[in-house]
Amino acid sequence: MALNDLTGERGNALKCLEITVESLRLMGDPNAKNFIALTTDNPTTMQSFRRLFQDKFFWILTFACFLHSLNTLVGEICTYPLIKKIIANANWTVTFFNSSHYWGGQLQAEAKRLLITRGLKKNLLSSINNLYIIQIVIHTPKFWSLLTQLTRITKPIVDAIGNCESRQATLADCMLELIRCARTMSKMRVEENEDQGFLKHAKETFDRRFKMISTPIHWLALFLHPLCRKLAVSNGAALGPSLDSIIETALKIAKQWRWSAAKAMQLKADLKAYSQCKSPFSGGQRDAREWWKDVPKENHESIRLLGVVLASVVPHAADVEQLFSDLGGIQTPPRNNMTVETMEKTGKIRSRLNYEHYLKVKQEAGSTVHRQHNHMHTQATPGININLVKDLENPITWIPPLDGGADDEGDVVDKAFQELNKTIEDEAPAVPTPGSITGGELVDFTKLDRVDRGEAVTAEEDNMDVTGDGRAGTWSIEELMGS
Repeated sequence: MALNDLTGERGNALKCLEITVESLRLMGDPNAKNFIALTTDNPTTMQSFRRLFQDKFFWILTFACFLHSLNTLVGEICTYPLIKKIIANANWTVTFFNSSHYWGGQLQAEAKRLLITRGLKKNLLSSINNLYIIQIVIHTPKFWSLLTQLTRITKPIVDAIGNCESRQATLADCMLELIRCARTMSKMRVEENEDQGFLKHAKETFDRRFKMISTPIHWLALFLHPLCRKLAVSNGAALGPSLDSIIETALKIAKQWRWSAAKAMQLKADLKAYSQCKSPFSGGQRDAREWWKDVPKENHESIRLLGVVLASVVPHAADVEQLFSDLGGIQTPPRNNMTVETMEKTGKIRSRLNYEHYLKVKQEAGSTVHRQHNHMHTQATPGININLVKDLENPITWIPPLDGGADDEGDVVDKAFQELNKTIEDEAPAVPTPGSITGGELVDFTKLDRVDRGEAVTAEEDNMDVTGDGRAGTWSIEELMGS
């Protein structure tokens, strides 16, 4: 879309805003009228940038990248002191065999005998098969048990990353994957030679990070998926958000979008009717966006628009990073004299060719319309994945910067964790709230089973106490909530 030369510039929030406004101008949309949301990663600079951007373009919703958040979650789980030593030892082992011609060949021969086709990588956790290779060279039972425990605990989060990495993913998908991770982790127990303290640390970290990742808008988006409306609302068995808090979040968005008082009152009334599965909000389907588009506009325009918008947000920045990777492959050392203008044109051509390929494949019957690779799990049809998360044969995971070359491996690992700690400190802490997601206190996991089966809730089985007289009032969230 647009590239800018920032040589000698400070990458602060104001500079990022200036560059973004210039990019919008070059794209032919200087007022950002064609945009509904902004997604970035989550260091302090980006947090400030999102606030400045939203002040300038008041209607745009802003989000932290879901995939970056999960990567940080896995990284924080790995900060457990004993596990840090395990990662350092595993990294040293990989380096030894990759740097030794003789012993590397011996390892390859043994791996071939065991029908293992992958080699060792510095990013040790990026391949489950690497763990089987490590078993060949590590004979300490405690080491192997802890490495297995680390893989077992982080694998559900890794699966969630793979399942949400496509442009089909929505905010509701993110919440579903997080809740599935919590349910899986809640059932984990310590096995032989494993560390009880590490499992406790992992669950406490997940609880804390879950409350940071699952913002009120994420809960609202989950609620607005017709198959998940009961999963998102707390009842006697859960401490999650109440219907009132979800309605309040929706009214805050209406206030941000500068809707009239009458439109906001209609939104509140429709949200209550929707929660009770009343007509025309009965039934449901996997694709929430298409379901909301079929809701009649007359008398339900407010909630219909909100449902379509929140089901259209792509909650991650994977496509942007893919473009950066493509440009990195173009700007190889022999071509590193390209000017910014040339790189910008090259990026536009690359993006255009990708889009034309997308259109071509979309027209072919039976072809998926999204890029796939060995750690993505995009679906052939749009909508949430109503099956349980599938086991990944080759998952991606947190990728620590362990490429230290000939440097001391201990120093490389220490540096990686120092950078990780800086990332963790940059992100704002979660507001303390009662309840544990891994303890099953925030969400009723039995309702997740219904979502997995694709069952819609009916009005007859709804027993929620929802009242309200629908009186119009002045346009303030407090008075609308109390009316």
